[in-house]
Amino acid sequence: MNYVYRKFRSLIYLSINTILLVFAFPFNKKTTINIKNNLKRDEIINFILNKKFTNQGHYLEIGCDLDQTFSKIINKNKIGIDPVRGGNLKLNSKDFFEDYNSQKFDMIFIDGSHLIEDVFYDTVQSISTLNLGGYVLLDDVLPNNYFNTFRKRITLHSFQDAYKILFLLRELKFIKLYLIPSDHGMALFKLIDEPDFEQLKYDFSKISFDNYLELLEDIRFDYINDINELSNIN
Repeated sequence: MNYVYRKFRSLIYLSINTILLVFAFPFNKKTTINIKNNLKRDEIINFILNKKFTNQGHYLEIGCDLDQTFSKIINKNKIGIDPVRGGNLKLNSKDFFEDYNSQKFDMIFIDGSHLIEDVFYDTVQSISTLNLGGYVLLDDVLPNNYFNTFRKRITLHSFQDAYKILFLLRELKFIKLYLIPSDHGMALFKLIDEPDFEQLKYDFSKISFDNYLELLEDIRFDYINDINELSNIN
């Protein structure tokens, strides 16, 4: 049933994409980011879990869907949460963090709702449950065109406004942030100091796609483009 539904949904979004391409293309805005396939989500996660924690660390995945990533993670301790399907706990992130979880994690993958208020919540809660020296990987935060960032999904692959989380992450002094222009466009950060929760506040309401285009020009960003660069992260 899930397979049939997803195929039907894909056809609907493909039709909408075609209409947008024909009639609205002149009004679209694009970034200079070239999203490649050099690194996959599961490849990044498995590499870090193996190299940094010898597959003994504690792994959490938020938003498992059909287990496209979760099923490929090779690690002794792993938890996957999703309110609908996938993972090993049928919970949304709010119920998990507030009512269920009592442990700390070494690696967290955030791929749940892509609305900024949900991404913000998942990020803050992840930081609060992350061991010092642990990592968080966020998916779908590097959209390369404006049509894929509408809060109401209308395209085949939708980032919605998850990209806005980069504005907060860039300001945090207790993390080391990397952008990964591969797969669906990711951000990876390491907790390098005890978190200052007073810094975990941001008004996302005035951020636009134009602001995002300007943000990407920030030369302070460190990029990871392949496995060799990933192996060199501290």
